[in-house]
Amino acid sequence: MQLTPLITTLLLLTFTTLPILADDYQDAVACARKDPASNSAIQTFCFKRNAQGITDNIHVPSPYASKGRRSTNGKTRASIKGTCDPPQWVPITYCNSQFHQMCARSPRRNGWDRRNFGRKGCQEWRLERVR
Repeated sequence: MQLTPLITTLLLLTFTTLPILADDYQDAVACARKDPASNSAIQTFCFKRNAQGITDNIHVPSPYASKGRRSTNGKTRASIKGTCDPPQWVPITYCNSQFHQMCARSPRRNGWDRRNFGRKGCQEWRLERVR
């Protein structure tokens, strides 16, 4: 029967992404308590849009990732600088969960922080004040 591989794939995707989503939710709430602008910058950056709607094609390095996006109040920016060769893809799920975790666990009261991710740490994730 052809449904067995499909069902197996769907079950694997469900059970491997649910823990990420649950942790991300808790981190997003903790981040919002610190500074709602940080969550706004994360959402604006991670949910990249094009003419067709939301697109899941953030790559590091790229002009989009380096420039980043500002929060709705313009005070906080989420961006990813990088030296990855070849460029590395950042899926929406990881974009959100890693930024929210950075913010929630940041020693700063507003959640701003910098961390390295990606193969060999070639991605520098930044949640920072806009000057």
